[in-house]
Amino acid sequence: MFDENTLAYCQNHCSEESDCAKTIIEESRGHVKSSQAVGRLVGNLLRVIAGASKCRTILEIGSYMGYSAAMMATAMPPGGRLWALEEDESTYAQLCRNIRQNSLENSITPILAEGFAWLADYKGQFDLIFLDARKELYSNKLDLLYNRIVPYGVLAVDNTLAGGKVLAPTHDWEVAMAHFNRSLMKDPRFTVVQLPIRDGFAIALRGGGNDWRIR
Repeated sequence: MFDENTLAYCQNHCSEESDCAKTIIEESRGHVKSSQAVGRLVGNLLRVIAGASKCRTILEIGSYMGYSAAMMATAMPPGGRLWALEEDESTYAQLCRNIRQNSLENSITPILAEGFAWLADYKGQFDLIFLDARKELYSNKLDLLYNRIVPYGVLAVDNTLAGGKVLAPTHDWEVAMAHFNRSLMKDPRFTVVQLPIRDGFAIALRGGGNDWRIR
């Protein structure tokens, strides 16, 4: 979304990655999906959201190598728990190795599952849900997401602008992302901000309209 020099400046002027997140990047090099890690900029944004919201329960749908999970886990208070869902078996195996080798078992629970199917069966709620899965699955999932987030909890979504291609989408995942963005923006139950960083990033607070007056 920005020229490379501006993006590099932003990357270099935010906090260092956690040690375990750095290690995960190194250990995952060469894996077919290693480039899908959110990176230092978005990783720190997630860490700030998790810390500022004092999140004790976090769900990540689409964990890949575990980089973003490691970043968020460092911001949770003692006793916090992050559920890391990954549907691809080979990627899940690498996720488990990364969690184990970085001694993150006490804060991150890896789960092999399609995220929305798992979430539909889960009856609890989360302080934060981070969504970074296959975009084609997002359609008509707002009710489910709303019901699984605590009041005034946060929904964070990566790749929401598809590098700007949501303005004139052609591929199925771009169309799905554009549809999800419109649905989220129009849903009065959420207060939404879209950020033009990386491929786009949305932050939505479960609460909106008259909810603010009675908080």
